[in-house]
Amino acid sequence: NLLRAISKKRIRILRTSRWCHSDKQGPIYAVVGSGPAGFYLTDSLLKLGAARVDLFERYPTPYGLVRYGVAPDHPEMKQVTNRFEEIANDDRVNFYGNVNIGRNISVQKLRQHYHGIMFCTGADSDRILGISGENLKGVYSSREFVGWYNDHPDTNIDFDWKDINTAVIIGNGNVALDIARVFTSDYQNTDISESALHKIKKSNVKNIHIVGRRGAVQSSFTTKELREITKIPNCGVNIVGDLIVSEADKEELKSRVLKRKFKVLDSIYNDKTPPEKYSKNIFLHFLSSPVQIKGKESVESIELERNETIGEPFSQKCRSINKFYEIPTDLVFKSIGYKSTQIEGLPFNDKSGTIPNDHGRITGNGKNKLCRNIDSRV
Repeated sequence: NLLRAISKKRIRILRTSRWCHSDKQGPIYAVVGSGPAGFYLTDSLLKLGAARVDLFERYPTPYGLVRYGVAPDHPEMKQVTNRFEEIANDDRVNFYGNVNIGRNISVQKLRQHYHGIMFCTGADSDRILGISGENLKGVYSSREFVGWYNDHPDTNIDFDWKDINTAVIIGNGNVALDIARVFTSDYQNTDISESALHKIKKSNVKNIHIVGRRGAVQSSFTTKELREITKIPNCGVNIVGDLIVSEADKEELKSRVLKRKFKVLDSIYNDKTPPEKYSKNIFLHFLSSPVQIKGKESVESIELERNETIGEPFSQKCRSINKFYEIPTDLVFKSIGYKSTQIEGLPFNDKSGTIPNDHGRITGNGKNKLCRNIDSRV
């Protein structure tokens, strides 16, 4: 069934056994996944003398998160595809889209035709909050939402946007700020999906709450992304509560990178312009964790608990101080990280969402071990 589903060129290549190529020509590799990691790895293999590298991608088009995960108003981040095109145009490289390894072609089948197989499949699922109400209508992962407004073929958010006034984003990394900008900026002249832009324009979002369980010093977003939201026209940026700095935080702030970011946060905190002066507002909540999402069928509110940080600098952890508060909201986005899923034919650790490996070499498959290159951050 596989060979009938693939072009004649693919059949010819897949039927070519490794022993048909002499050692002088160099080894032949399969790279599964054509995102940034897949292309950078392919480039390295070619420089190391590979005779051929076959890139397999389960979607019709390459580039992974560069295509489906970059914010539409950051086109400069997509310029890396110029280099990827150069790699793909090398005569030793073949690209096969719409081929799902583990389903269309078994891992065992690949092992019969390549000297090495590298898996650069990234993370295609989501970490969960593990709280009540997580499955209510109106709760989405950042992966789903970002994929939706970037026209990812596997995502479709069907929601009535007209009555939306408030959204809460759990997690305070760069992706959280990307989502906030979608609702507060003019994306008319970007490469955002036209259908997504049309629906978002129908919404009446006025308030975006970004919630982080740790303190401001430990926030994951970069200074550049933080500055961007402070420059959105007619949009206020507010810090909810006090900007708490512990003794351990002071040690962490000796880092120049963290010091620059905290300087921006401090200026936000000291700006006393009332939110009512703006048509839209972004609220930053630090030291807060979600307890439960409330609602009958759809999201109505989210309950949060306040935290404090304890421990040594750069390894602080959070603990609850048993104080709670609630935010009425229409949408909740989970931006707490992605998780890999198992490829049929490979060992997998369900708890960590990773392929068991020893310094990159897959373990648990007997004598014929495969190579593994998988990065859940790509």
